[in-house]
Amino acid sequence: MLILPLKFEYNKKEQTLDVEYADGSVVRYFEIRPELAFLDSNREARDFIQYLRNYSVRSEILKTATKKLEEPQTRPAWIQNHRSS
Repeated sequence: MLILPLKFEYNKKEQTLDVEYADGSVVRYFEIRPELAFLDSNREARDFIQYLRNYSVRSEILKTATKKLEEPQTRPAWIQNHRSS
């Protein structure tokens, strides 16, 4: 399950990005250049996830998860369609 990032705090001097996730965890990412698009975007969560998928980024866990996230109550469409046949 993908945990969505909720809050972003960028330190321009240190070029670090602290990200708080939906499960309460906080991760610091290093060597984040200030000109990256997701730092100034209304789609920052989606753009940030894409960035992490495409680049190897050094990180450090500052705070472990504090919330247990429930699994979604919906099933993927292909399962629903298969069962209705």
